[in-house]
Amino acid sequence: MKLYIYIVLISLFTYPLKHFGQSVHGMVYELDKDNKTVPLPGANVYWAGTSVGTTSDNQGHFSIARVKSSTKLVFSFVSYVNDTLDLQHADEKESEQAGELHVHGEECNHGEIEKHDEHEEHEGHDKHEVNEVQSHSMEHIQVILRNEKQLEEVRISGRSGAFHSSLEVAHVQNLTGVELHKAACCNLSESFETNASVDVAYSDAITGAKQIELLGLNGKYIQILTEKTPMVRGLATGYGLEYVPGTWMESISISKGTSSVVDGFEAITGQISVDYKKPEKGEKFFFNAVGNSMGKIEGNLNGRMFLDSAKKLSTMLLAHGEIGLMKGDYNTDGFSDHPVVKQVNIVNRWKYEPNDNLCLEMSLRGLGERREGGQTMFDGSIDGLADNYGVLVFSNRYELIAKAGYIFDRPATSLGFINSYVYHNQDNYIGRNEFFAQQNSYYGNLIFESYIGNTNHSYSTGLSYISDIYDQTFNALDFSKREIIPGAFLQYTYKIAEKATFLLGIRADHHNTFGWFYTPRFNFKYVFPGKYIVRVSAGKGYRSPNVLAENAYLLTSSRNLVFTENILQEEAWNYGLTFF
Repeated sequence: MKLYIYIVLISLFTYPLKHFGQSVHGMVYELDKDNKTVPLPGANVYWAGTSVGTTSDNQGHFSIARVKSSTKLVFSFVSYVNDTLDLQHADEKESEQAGELHVHGEECNHGEIEKHDEHEEHEGHDKHEVNEVQSHSMEHIQVILRNEKQLEEVRISGRSGAFHSSLEVAHVQNLTGVELHKAACCNLSESFETNASVDVAYSDAITGAKQIELLGLNGKYIQILTEKTPMVRGLATGYGLEYVPGTWMESISISKGTSSVVDGFEAITGQISVDYKKPEKGEKFFFNAVGNSMGKIEGNLNGRMFLDSAKKLSTMLLAHGEIGLMKGDYNTDGFSDHPVVKQVNIVNRWKYEPNDNLCLEMSLRGLGERREGGQTMFDGSIDGLADNYGVLVFSNRYELIAKAGYIFDRPATSLGFINSYVYHNQDNYIGRNEFFAQQNSYYGNLIFESYIGNTNHSYSTGLSYISDIYDQTFNALDFSKREIIPGAFLQYTYKIAEKATFLLGIRADHHNTFGWFYTPRFNFKYVFPGKYIVRVSAGKGYRSPNVLAENAYLLTSSRNLVFTENILQEEAWNYGLTFF
């Protein structure tokens, strides 16, 4: 009997001591399509209210040291329901069972002492299944996370075609198909006419070139991308917004202020990114045609299909054509109120996904456009530029985009390689001025993404390369230039318990004319109770001006253009504070 009392007292007094300073071990599982448990690697495991955490390994196993400041162990994974286990309840339960020792044999000093394992169901913030085994050296916990979590953006987009993302660390507004349907016959420039985030205006009525503004500055200070590749830049600055028909677009995201350094250094006032419809999903066939009283007729055709029974290889055709039949002079000043535009624009997209890890994409595009404006009596096909004042702009653009992405077995770890080649030829006859330009551009971006320790500490790093070759003449004056810009970048993101997020990025690039330049950027987001969000941003941006292409409206006059100094690289800081 004395031995029995002694063993009970020793267990009760040493139990609290053994738990502090010890580690908690366990397994994190998920349910597969057959409702069987399989290990879940990369799950976040941390003590609530602290920065102490870890992630499960490739076999779903984790080990985390005990802390005195918290007894609640949180399990989380992207798109999964979070789970919280209060180990204080488990500790109290074990303390109550410390005296339930079974002694076998007739004499205590020859008996065998056993301690039975208990199978308990614990409750934290969400219910889960737990098998808990206590021993002198460790705790072993088994947790099943369920893939039932809905992202907040999905719920918001169901109610409205435009919404602000609460998950993004930067201030981002997303326009979905619902918003784009408000102007179903539009192009990219007209998509913003139903949205207050971006201002749209004509830079000149003769050519019909449209200009957008963000944060009060001209659109040339906005980095405009289509699926992570540069779009409206160089010779496309003047008319590039009209090269993206509305029926091609799946969504648009607008980021105000400094953005990620991963996509380059050219975002000064913000970034606009356009996503096209995908070859593997969405409408299989779509056709529409529209005409208006101004003599414009437009047609759009979308079609997609799988080329194999396993649905691994898919292709898509996007076609757009428009023609202007007449000029309009509603104020009877002798000048057409809008240009007459003829455009053919075709994209063929391909996507190949042989398995869950590898994805290959390719896109081919061809565009031809004729734009005529000026006096109503002007006919470019007959008059030339002698009799009446007029403007003729001929544009031909060809693009090749190739992407490769590989997802590693380690969670949240991937490697992507983006390539884009553009050939753009533009002949401008503006009054008696002549501007001929040709652009050959290559853009390459190699991106690696992963995390350090756990997914609360993620990073992106990689290399980029830009080559822009411009052959330009204005009234026989040569404005040709060549720019070669290799660069490297590193971006780190730190998330604190779903409340605060820090994003810090830096990139270094070398310009063949201007030398080295560095682009630092910082973003911070904090979510207050009640879903109020404060964002702070600061960063720098650079761009190389292409004066004639970006200011074609200046060529519509008969003034002589005189360049008194060399054109230098532009640079600017941007600071921002938003409360939402």
